[in-house]
Amino acid sequence: MKKLTLAAALVALTTSSAQAYTLFDNEKTKIDVDGSLRLQWRSESNKTETPTSTEKEHVNKAIQNNGSRVGFKITQALSDDFYAVGRMQFRFRGADSYGRSSSQHNFDHIYTHYAYAGIGHKKYGELTYGHQLAYTDYVKQTDLPNTLSISDGYYNTTQRNALQYVYKGVPGLTLAAFYGFDSDRNSNMTKRTNRRIDSYGGAAIYKWTPAEGQRATIAFGADRERYANANGSTYSRTVYSIGSAYTYANTTLGLDLDQRIISNQQTNAVNLRRTTDRELRTVIFHRLTPSWNIYTQYGYHVTKRENNLSNDSKIKRNKYMIGTEYVLLKPSEGQPFRVKTFVEGQYVHAKTETNHIRTETSKDKIAVIGLRVYW
Repeated sequence: MKKLTLAAALVALTTSSAQAYTLFDNEKTKIDVDGSLRLQWRSESNKTETPTSTEKEHVNKAIQNNGSRVGFKITQALSDDFYAVGRMQFRFRGADSYGRSSSQHNFDHIYTHYAYAGIGHKKYGELTYGHQLAYTDYVKQTDLPNTLSISDGYYNTTQRNALQYVYKGVPGLTLAAFYGFDSDRNSNMTKRTNRRIDSYGGAAIYKWTPAEGQRATIAFGADRERYANANGSTYSRTVYSIGSAYTYANTTLGLDLDQRIISNQQTNAVNLRRTTDRELRTVIFHRLTPSWNIYTQYGYHVTKRENNLSNDSKIKRNKYMIGTEYVLLKPSEGQPFRVKTFVEGQYVHAKTETNHIRTETSKDKIAVIGLRVYW
């Protein structure tokens, strides 16, 4: 059984993941702490061209928070098969509760990102309620880079006020479903522009080993959310996705397909009858050494907007990303930390058409140098 002194635990909590560290375990009650300190330096440039103008912008940002977090999980055995579980995770943001940013470093406010509890059974699965990660987030298989991943996907992955059931009774198979109740807050606890009325969805993920040294994954997911427009009407947001991955030796290949349909959304007094987003994403991730990885992504994204004024538009985006990461420090006896650094670059080329006429072309370039400390 691992043990950690209170002083060491407090030091860990100030830094914040991939692995959890057991703070307490008496065979019935187990407390794990986890988290990561995540920092980034970011450089961005943009060039936008229209038939009448050209605009350029370049910004080097200060070193800032990149999703730093700290949390803990408590598991309590109730019998040989039943157990209770509770989870909390805190993160940092720059924006206040209304979404206004007050600094460049983005460490101004700490908020509760996850807060849920529930009951589980070793055979029949786990039922939890609260603010939690929806299992639809696990459908995408190309999200392997650190910060500049193009695989954000279309799901609102952190579901607030949600009830979720997860079943893992069949080896390699995970089935999950959730229902989210009314919420006026986003995943980072800032106020939503439009109140969410409800949400529901589910995912099926299957992993297997085709042969020695090989791993494969296939996943399916879908969800639907309803929101309130400013005039009191409602609009819906529906997402469907397929994810797949195959690993042979030190190389992983991934392919994701996503579609999102937003119906009857009001934006600046314009009724967008239907907005359809479709995206294809691929990834190649290769382990050069036990400490050094390289990876690249490509994505093709099409957005089609149809409104009641007949000014329909289409945006086509080609997305490219390349990166490398290196592990500087691995956990060992007496020290729980894992430290890595990474360098990533992203390029997005977008073309906009309105009523089938080219109206805008943009080129976005981003470079990031990052550092992460995990426990």
